[in-house]
Amino acid sequence: MKECLQELYNLEVIGFIRLSKYVYKVKTKDQFYCLKYTTNIHLERMYEHICSLQMNCFVRICKNKEKHILSKYHDQYFYLMPYLEMDQGIVKELKIKYYLETISNVHNSSFFQCAISKDYFKKQVQDISNTLESRKKYYQTMMNNYENMYYRSPSGWMFVLNYYRLKRMLEKVTSFMDEYQMVTKEIHHLRVCLVYQHFDYQHIMMKQQTLISIDKIDIMQCIYDIYVLYQSSIDFIYDFDVLFEYYLSRVHLQKQEKVLLSSLLCLVPIIELEQDEVHNIINMARLFYYIDSIEGLLEQLKE
Repeated sequence: MKECLQELYNLEVIGFIRLSKYVYKVKTKDQFYCLKYTTNIHLERMYEHICSLQMNCFVRICKNKEKHILSKYHDQYFYLMPYLEMDQGIVKELKIKYYLETISNVHNSSFFQCAISKDYFKKQVQDISNTLESRKKYYQTMMNNYENMYYRSPSGWMFVLNYYRLKRMLEKVTSFMDEYQMVTKEIHHLRVCLVYQHFDYQHIMMKQQTLISIDKIDIMQCIYDIYVLYQSSIDFIYDFDVLFEYYLSRVHLQKQEKVLLSSLLCLVPIIELEQDEVHNIINMARLFYYIDSIEGLLEQLKE
């Protein structure tokens, strides 16, 4: 890899520090870089959109000697970017507020209309229905297991006593999907924009006002960023309604977008149980807090 970086980027590499399975910190003679392997071969095209729209909120990617951001090493693609130090001590609420402010700007700056195929909405509804059936089956199996236990753990009792709430939330998906099919019946063009789709607290660099890890950027309906945020943030323990109101005040959602988002939010995230009962209790509490939080958001989306 040292020879590869020397050849493609003219960098004199001293060494590598592995940060995760796909990410390495690269020490060079002059500075540190971050190298990330990716499977998204379309990232080059997405990055061109970012640059053409002058979106400085995303991390800058180094171009190789061939003026491409993606480079190949053996059978894998990677990209190189300046290494940014992680924020320390910044509360999650501030990070989410900055994130919503940033993606609302990204959405508003990149909206455009595109023609869609005749069966686009039909396929979209089918995909959501498949996810719904998978979630129903997962939690029904969990419920069956707890019901057959003679002695239930505290987390087991939490689940059994609140299962009706989870089931009721999942049942709303079908209702929203029926409404979605009605409101999209005469739609032949779709409003889309750049979506980040990779929320993680560690991807938000407050000091540099930058979002890193841009591998999942795509052109889709804007509401998918909100959906991914909620599916990824089941650990929050504070009231999210005010922050969501901030996004809605900046991005005017269309009727079909509100209905689609309502349906997606009702797809309760999957939690995995472990041997640690304290961990399981915390996860159960987060799961049912998620349901409470979504109830509030659904009311906002009716307005």
